[in-house]
Amino acid sequence: MARFDTLLGGGIPDMSIVVVHGSSASGSRTLVQQILYNRAVSGGKIGYLTVERSSKDVEEDMAVHGWTLEPLVQDGRWVFGDLYSLRHRGTQTKPGSQMPTQQAFSVLDRLHSDALKMMAEGRWIILDSLSSVYFMHDLKDIAYFIEVLTMATRVYGGIHFVVSISGIYDLDALPILTNLVDGVIEFKLDEAPSQRMVPDGVLRVTKMRRLPPAIRNLGYTISADGFSV
Repeated sequence: MARFDTLLGGGIPDMSIVVVHGSSASGSRTLVQQILYNRAVSGGKIGYLTVERSSKDVEEDMAVHGWTLEPLVQDGRWVFGDLYSLRHRGTQTKPGSQMPTQQAFSVLDRLHSDALKMMAEGRWIILDSLSSVYFMHDLKDIAYFIEVLTMATRVYGGIHFVVSISGIYDLDALPILTNLVDGVIEFKLDEAPSQRMVPDGVLRVTKMRRLPPAIRNLGYTISADGFSV
């Protein structure tokens, strides 16, 4: 996306961890998925850590835009860390059964080990999404985890993304999170959508490594082909 790269003075710099923040319908996930899919198709390796949806759900969502993951998964370029399915493995969901209960393991510990392993393999990773983790762990532990990931990017390189969904996280979390990472991209849908019936909006780059402090805005649309600016 040439306009996006120009806005950032040449694109997102290597050795960066970036928070993408917006509502679930804003397209923040779509941008990251498109970046990572293009990376994988070009021969790069991706690690997709999902906490609040299964890997199958992610594959189905991406297929809507023509991004087929099956061949990438088969040859190892795309690897899932499906913590959602692990959390709910063995739970009862049939009518009349007990309410599902989460697996007795630490989501944050598993994210920590999986993320570092994937980064050491040279993968760009996405954590989708950190918002769910706020309900399971103390903020100070989450902040330490993000610090570790930020330091790991300096060792292993690559560009890594943390999805944060607005409206479902602790209000104290976002300022702490954005202070620890290298870049912050916020997404906001227009209040009056266009007649083309696509979710038009504005992305705001409020922080980016190696760029002077400034807020950079860029309009975007999402269509069947994906994210465009």
